[in-house]
Parts: sequence; C-alpha cells; structure tokens
Amino acid sequence: MAERVVAEPDEGRRALAAGYLHGRTLEEALAAWRSDYDAPTYRERRTRLARLGTMIRRLAAEAEARADAVADVSSQRQRARTGGRPAELPGRQS
Repeated sequence: MAERVVAEPDEGRRALAAGYLHGRTLEEALAAWRSDYDAPTYRERRTRLARLGTMIRRLAAEAEARADAVADVSSQRQRARTGGRPAELPGRQS
C-alpha cells in the first residue's frame, strides 16, 4: 500500500496566509485592514446597509400585511356569497 503523506497543520495555514497577504508582511496587511475599517466610507456604507436592511424588512412586512388583508377580504366575500357556508367543490351536488 502507498504511504499517506500528512501535511502539517501549520503548512496549510501558511499557504492560506501567503494567499491573503499577497506578498505583504502581516503588519502591512493589518495596517491596510485597519485603514479600510476606520475609513469614513466604511462607516458610511455600514450605516447605509443597516438602513437598507431596515427598509427591506419594513417593505416585506407591509407586503405581507397587504397580502393578508387581501386574503381576509377574499374570504369575507366568499362567506358572504355562500351565506357563511364553505364553498361547494365543483362537480359535487348537495
């Protein structure tokens, strides 16, 4: 049987780090991340995304409420037409 070669766990981490660092030192990468994080555009984007998320949730709730209202009106009309009885299935005679 062929022997299995098991790589050291640190070897994989080093490979991932090398891909992430793109030839920079860890300190340079960390400084770049901090400058991106502290940038006003990041803070503005974060606030805008939060507002957008709130707006999307609000619109979804309004759409759901409208759909529920339409369903309620439809069921009320159906009950009014049938005199409060459930609607007959097509093809069935009472």
